[in-house]
Amino acid sequence: MIAIIIIIGLVIFAIIYSILTYKKIVKAKIDIRKAWHELDASLKERFNLLPRYIILLQRIAFDQKATLQKAADTISYYKSAKNKADKIASDVILNNVINDLFTIYQEKNVELQDSEKINFKFHVLTEQISSLRQNYNLKVKKYNDKVLKGPSKIIALLGHFKPDIYYEVNISNNKEEIDSL
Repeated sequence: MIAIIIIIGLVIFAIIYSILTYKKIVKAKIDIRKAWHELDASLKERFNLLPRYIILLQRIAFDQKATLQKAADTISYYKSAKNKADKIASDVILNNVINDLFTIYQEKNVELQDSEKINFKFHVLTEQISSLRQNYNLKVKKYNDKVLKGPSKIIALLGHFKPDIYYEVNISNNKEEIDSL
């Protein structure tokens, strides 16, 4: 009789644990979605501002056509992005060019109408995206830990949850990925 009560207790515990773990995984997935939407909105805003920034730089930096063209190509790549991974890839490429764009602006130091406002907004968006990217990656780590580790991995497999992708920015001096646009 005691053995039956223990078995029933273990089954109830397993059911409650499964339900709570499933809810935690779903909540973590929703948190990723919210973090991505915030990040994606800022990415869209920066990519919408980028053409104005490129035009501004074209007016003051005639000798930097290659860098400006890479930035312009990145806009096309972003607009053709069909999923999160493609959008991340286009922003990684842009991040490899951004320091060059900021350097061009600072070197030329020309006063044009609205130039400071555009440069400031572009710079602020870049900083904001960096912060949002960190938040997104923290949410992905939390979710992936639930999906890939421990007993919750079994619940994740049964619920068909798959690990999500990180937003990694590897700023490199090697511009092969930019040239491949």
